[in-house]
Amino acid sequence: LQGRSGAALAQCVRDRFPVALVDEFQDTDDRQWAIFKTIYAKPDKSSLTLIGDPKQAIYAFRGGDIHTYLNARQSASHKETLLGNYRSDAELLSAVHTLFTGKRAHPFYEPGIEFIDVSAEKSPGKVYLNGEIQPALQFFSIAAQADGKQQSKKAASRQCALQCANQIAWLKNQMDMGKAFVQSESGSRPLTLQDIVVLVATNKQAGIMQRHLSAVSVPALWADKSRVFDSYEALDIINILRHLLSPSGFRPQQNARHGVLLQC
Repeated sequence: LQGRSGAALAQCVRDRFPVALVDEFQDTDDRQWAIFKTIYAKPDKSSLTLIGDPKQAIYAFRGGDIHTYLNARQSASHKETLLGNYRSDAELLSAVHTLFTGKRAHPFYEPGIEFIDVSAEKSPGKVYLNGEIQPALQFFSIAAQADGKQQSKKAASRQCALQCANQIAWLKNQMDMGKAFVQSESGSRPLTLQDIVVLVATNKQAGIMQRHLSAVSVPALWADKSRVFDSYEALDIINILRHLLSPSGFRPQQNARHGVLLQC
């Protein structure tokens, strides 16, 4: 696009795809944005729509640049914001709003990112324990050390996991006694362990959390984020490629034939 035939290439792509939509744009880098900006530089003959949320930018490790998103938004001729939430309860949204619009004028470190209040379009249900509705957002504190000093990050992390596991075990006990329910527009149903999700930042924290849950007899599934190249499927693909490179080789042929993929 930057060479002598760049304008012709941009025109060719624009003629074939006059309308483009880029989702999760907050994970775009400068180079990718330059490509789209060059191709769709003539808004009278094409349309480019960018969809993204800067608070969900998680791919900085592979080049995603939040400032690219902010610059693109600044140059946009028309902006729209989704103000309806179809996944969260009104009380939870109100609690999150209070949390992020407290004493600080800008809750995020990046000035261009702002907190936008939204409304609940559909209620997923409210949790009742012993007949009483539960708060949408609760905080638990961690006790300091015996000498009054703050715990180390490692100790605090384990204390969080322990306290979380104990809370879930208590909830499970309430479920077993028939005292925990979810009330929604479609009616009432018992609260189950499938309703509970624990979010962590790293695989290590997930392992710690799972061990603490196991210690209090709470079954838990761990959505492991291991490298895809460590999977059995990846090994099968490697063996198939080796067989294609050496079709007469006995060992590559055997490894490929006995993989999971060729057994399907």
